[in-house]
Amino acid sequence: MTSDLISIKILRSILYQDNARWNHPVNYYPYNSIYFIRGGDGHIRVGDTQWDLLPGYAYLIPANTMFSCWCDRFIDKLYVDVNVEILPGYDVFSPLDTPRQIELGLPEIEAILSANDSSSLKSMLYLKGSVTTAISLFLDEGHMVPDREMLQFQDLLLTIEKNLSAKLTVAEIARIHNYNPTVLSRRFKRVFSCSLKQYIERLLLDRIKQELLVTDKSIKEIAAQYQFCDPYYLSNYFKKYVTYSPKQYRKVSRPMGS
Repeated sequence: MTSDLISIKILRSILYQDNARWNHPVNYYPYNSIYFIRGGDGHIRVGDTQWDLLPGYAYLIPANTMFSCWCDRFIDKLYVDVNVEILPGYDVFSPLDTPRQIELGLPEIEAILSANDSSSLKSMLYLKGSVTTAISLFLDEGHMVPDREMLQFQDLLLTIEKNLSAKLTVAEIARIHNYNPTVLSRRFKRVFSCSLKQYIERLLLDRIKQELLVTDKSIKEIAAQYQFCDPYYLSNYFKKYVTYSPKQYRKVSRPMGS
């Protein structure tokens, strides 16, 4: 595998400082979040397991992990929301369902926070490099290297990524790549443990969630971008999987120092 298969996209990075008002019982985001802790007495919990957020440490919360977070007195951290795709649309941390912790040291945390606070190209590259280094430290040796069959789907996954919309069908993907739709669906499920239709729907849903959480686009704009016939159809599609309407999801889930 070559490194050009890996795409690291920082969706946003925000320095956050607050007191005990930082208390969010339910968080569930479609992207990975990394906390770089400078100070405070914060905590995160997944199920019955709790992690104390120690100064000088970084914490990874994998995408689609339901967790709670709070502090006793105050929290001082940088949080970075990031996608790390090892194949188009296939996140390297997707098999994980629990946070991970690494020690970086306070001087490195300070340097990362300082880089985030600057608009220079040098600082932007330093921040991305530091996030990339942290990601590598969160991984186990040999973690999630795609096998040969997965790599054979690289062009097909790229087609999905480039054409992702409510109108994209298995039949259209099969036509583009000269497959029989039934044969393609069967082979895809054997390799990825989900049907191609499920994969498209999951990816589309995650992209819509990201639009709702990290942009200020209207529901109408998002519906047009992903080729839903109108905002009402998008809302019905979204509620089928999430329970909330897109507007409600944005209101209750948009991070405020999460």
